[in-house]
Amino acid sequence: MKIGVISTLNGLPWGGSEELWATMVEEAFNERLQVAVSICHEASIPSKFSEIQQDGVRVFRRRPLLGQRIEKVISQIASPFRQIFRWNPDVICISQGSTYDSLLSVIY
Repeated sequence: MKIGVISTLNGLPWGGSEELWATMVEEAFNERLQVAVSICHEASIPSKFSEIQQDGVRVFRRRPLLGQRIEKVISQIASPFRQIFRWNPDVICISQGSTYDSLLSVIY
C-alpha cells in the first residue's frame, strides 16, 4: 500500500501536527508500507525523520514561484501537490493545521 501525506504548514519549519503525521509515517514505514510526504520548502525535517527518509520515505518539497500574479496563474493550471499525486498513493492523509492552510499552499 502507498500512503501519501500532505502537510499544508507554510511559513514555519515544523509544528505539532507534523509530529503526529511524522510518527504515523514512521509506523507505516516500519510496517513496510510505501510512504511519501509533500511539505513546504521551508520545512525542516527532524533528525529522526531524516533517517527514515534515507531508508526510503519520499519527500516532495513544494517551492513558491516568483511573484504573486505568476503564482496565481500557475496554481490555477497545476496543483502544487502534483508530485505526490503523480506518485499515485492509495491513501492520502492531509495535515491541515488551520482553516485556510490548504488555500495558502496553492497561493504561497
